Amino acid sequence: MLARTRLSLLAEAPEIDLRTIDTLRSESPVAAADVILCNPPTNERDWGHAELATDRRWLFGLPPRTESELAWVQHIVSTLSDDGVAVVLLPPAVASRRAGRRIRAAMLRAGSLRAAIALPPGAAPPFGVGLHLWILKPPTQRRTAPSLLMVDTADCRATLSAAGAQAVDWDAVRDRVFGAMAGKTRESSIEVPVLDLLGEETDLTPARHAPTNVSVSVINQRRSWRQFDSSLQEAQDLGKVLRDLKVVREVADAHAVAVADLEQAGTLALAPGQAIPDGYIRRGERPDDGVPVLTVADLREGQPPQFWITAEDVEQLERDKGITLTSSNDVVVVVPSAEFSAWVDVAAPTVLGPHIHRLRPDTEHLDPWFLAACLRAHFNARQAGTHATTTSRVDPRRLLVPRLPIGEQRRYGDIHRRLVRFEHAIANVGGVGATLSRTLTELLAAGRLR
Repeated sequence: MLARTRLSLLAEAPEIDLRTIDTLRSESPVAAADVILCNPPTNERDWGHAELATDRRWLFGLPPRTESELAWVQHIVSTLSDDGVAVVLLPPAVASRRAGRRIRAAMLRAGSLRAAIALPPGAAPPFGVGLHLWILKPPTQRRTAPSLLMVDTADCRATLSAAGAQAVDWDAVRDRVFGAMAGKTRESSIEVPVLDLLGEETDLTPARHAPTNVSVSVINQRRSWRQFDSSLQEAQDLGKVLRDLKVVREVADAHAVAVADLEQAGTLALAPGQAIPDGYIRRGERPDDGVPVLTVADLREGQPPQFWITAEDVEQLERDKGITLTSSNDVVVVVPSAEFSAWVDVAAPTVLGPHIHRLRPDTEHLDPWFLAACLRAHFNARQAGTHATTTSRVDPRRLLVPRLPIGEQRRYGDIHRRLVRFEHAIANVGGVGATLSRTLTELLAAGRLR
């Protein structure tokens, strides 16, 4: 169902023929393909090493048991038509593992591997790893292809988000890769003669061959310093205000009330996040009117939402009560203990996935910023925690909120709002500072600093 939905969004053909088959082990012949796009299984040990030992698809040699990815690569090459092309997504280790050196060298000699492209972390699962794209062709008649195109796009990251995470700048990735293939630009790319790669390692990692584009670093250097100065100044200004807050010895006599009691009294409404119905969720570049879908996986990976829903579908799903959607002044609570947090969703509207709750306060009786400050406290989460055999989570209805007059709540809420801005400013200083450090290191290594 998921594959059919994705193809229907990308393909113009009215009919889509989907077949479920283990093509690596299948004995039935597969028709030659003009184009193959593949994200093969990785780190497989039981891929058929023994039973396929004499298979005629191993054009470049029998893959070792630990190199299942190279088994898929050879299967794909053997399936291509004479003018076919394949694009395969692979873990970066496939480019350098010693066990696969012989097969990589044979592919280079045959001219089947035409390009190796390093993607930024976050391009595809697992999001913490920068994956590689290999562009494959059938073996050529000549004995050795002249060169291999290597492109490194690992630095194509978008500006830091408010949460301190980075996203892939797909426009920059496309421009760099297409420019390198068309021979229009050599930014972080290089044509490496195949004979230079046929050594003891045959390492095809682009970062170890493609030169760093120092000119881009120079262009962005002043912009990065301006961002650094701006974030640092904001952090200093907020720090001065927060530093003047006094810690009192005696706690105000305020009785705490549980979220469940506030819900029963009608002071707030609690709604859990929901799984998105099939066929509605989208992935990739989000348009301006697209509504992001927040999941626990995004929070765990420290990245912006990877999925979104069209505005029209959001309206329909909200009418059918098929989604949980935030609006202004809503408080979001993440219940798994490892990712537990609470905040006011200033970026609303947001569609909430499972294990994420929405608290909608009556603002005449409950200040949302005060509520978020109370809910996110670790001591509050500990007493509201529940423990199962495999998971630990926080029951949002057991979280406690001090009973205070609305005026005092708003004063506390204003302090919490400043604390959140302070956290974001500090995160921005760290992110921009790390980028500046890398940029200056590259310039220094290139001998372009005085």
